[in-house]
Amino acid sequence: MSVSGLLMRLGLSLPEHLLSDEKFATLTGERIYLFLVSQGELIWHGAWMNSVNETAFNEAISQFLTVMEVSAKAEQLLEPEASYAAFSVTTDGWNPGQNAWKNNVPGITVNECQLHGRKRVDVTLDAYAQEHPDLNDADRHQLKQQFDHIFAAKSLAAFSQRIRRQARKLSGRAHFTQTLEYSQRQALSVYQLPEV
Repeated sequence: MSVSGLLMRLGLSLPEHLLSDEKFATLTGERIYLFLVSQGELIWHGAWMNSVNETAFNEAISQFLTVMEVSAKAEQLLEPEASYAAFSVTTDGWNPGQNAWKNNVPGITVNECQLHGRKRVDVTLDAYAQEHPDLNDADRHQLKQQFDHIFAAKSLAAFSQRIRRQARKLSGRAHFTQTLEYSQRQALSVYQLPEV
């Protein structure tokens, strides 16, 4: 019996909002990848991957979906003709993983976790600083604080308002406006999720 099947047998309902991540490790000198799917702090599935390309993610996600469907049907949580599909998945923003989720679960909302969203902002700030060597440390620090203020918003309304204000301040700076637009799209999907 799979871990997923055991969790369903214990009375847990099918997870609707997932967290998907791959863990890197070294085993006997060889680089390996562990694909994990969880909801909250509960791991529903784990599988070995030989690579982190889109093909490997497609295989891992397909295996996860198959295990979930078989287990859910065995526990009578899904009708025989029904398919399992989560509403959303939060990932680290790795494109092959995000693309594979979209390929395997049409209509799924794919979110980027806040940690990696913040890292994306840091990368954007670094790229901007390289293209603008005249930018001093104080100005760079101020930009970073402005982005941190956006991420500290407690609600969708506050987050959206902060993004709009920051976009107006940074208009004409393509690096930042693209990052802000992406962050807003991610936030809109995340803030609309029901509490899990």
